[in-house]
Amino acid sequence: MNKIYNCNLLNSGLHFTPDNLRFCCAPAYWGPNIDSKNPGEKDVFLALMNKRTNAIQQMRNHIAPDGCLGCIYLKEYDLDSSNTPKNIIEIQSDKPKISNIVINHYKQCDCHCIYCTQSNYLKKIVTIPQKSDYYDLYPIIKSFYNEDLIDTQNLRVEFQGGSLAILEEFHDLVDIFLQHGIKEIQFFTNGIKYLPEIVEASNQAHVDIICSLDSGTRETFKRIKIVDKFNDVINNLKKYRKKSKNLQIFSKYILLEGINDNIEELSKYLEASENFGADIAQLDMDFKKVMINKGVHYDVPKHFYKLYDFFKEQCSKMKIRPFIWEYIQKVLDKGYFE
Repeated sequence: MNKIYNCNLLNSGLHFTPDNLRFCCAPAYWGPNIDSKNPGEKDVFLALMNKRTNAIQQMRNHIAPDGCLGCIYLKEYDLDSSNTPKNIIEIQSDKPKISNIVINHYKQCDCHCIYCTQSNYLKKIVTIPQKSDYYDLYPIIKSFYNEDLIDTQNLRVEFQGGSLAILEEFHDLVDIFLQHGIKEIQFFTNGIKYLPEIVEASNQAHVDIICSLDSGTRETFKRIKIVDKFNDVINNLKKYRKKSKNLQIFSKYILLEGINDNIEELSKYLEASENFGADIAQLDMDFKKVMINKGVHYDVPKHFYKLYDFFKEQCSKMKIRPFIWEYIQKVLDKGYFE
């Protein structure tokens, strides 16, 4: 039998983190990666290309790339089977281009959320643009464009990391994507500082803003974020809604036991979300408690179920689309994380 492996993330992805530069963001496995310690601009691009070329060739030879065996995204196919999708056969003769980029290579921030899973990277709250402590990304992205390795028609970019307002490269990165006709960008932002680049991007591409408000009052916001910027965030989200052409706003609320896990706060959050024009509201749980400690079960507090029911009912009345991650729904269904 003529068997191969295939992974769409390895074929088409780039994921830039503080620890390394890699091709996927699989939750349990790292896949082929480059250590981020002091990479040179030219050397890191060539190293990435070599890693990517080798990984794709290994999959075509039915060899699992380093770190990928057991990952749910690595699929095995028999090319001689009539059940194998046509696109899987076609991709074997292609040189796949990059169509998904996740930017997460910096951790400076202008707040300090108490639930942040990246707090081990954060040194202090900063308020002016900073270079990444790890590496410059713009020259690497530019090299991929120069070598015609980006699928410009289908590229999707996610800006994650710390606060976008603190990344010195942010403007240049948005600019190069817009220059090459990007169609879809996601911005994860705390909303503390208004970013005109988001509005500019919405004039050309579909833009998602994901903002974790986590509160409905100034006092609770300050307790969670350690900065007194609730009103600034609300006003900035209103400006994005008013000035942006092709925009979708995700308003996010992470339930924190003993802090914002009550009907009153959740109700005020939904009112605020409706007020600034949220399209989607997302109710989540503290990742550090639910998932980050593998093998440690998280027993869902009983009153969370009432909060989720209230959340869905109120969203329906407000015509805001409710969103709950599949893994969170499974936690709710079972009563614990498994």
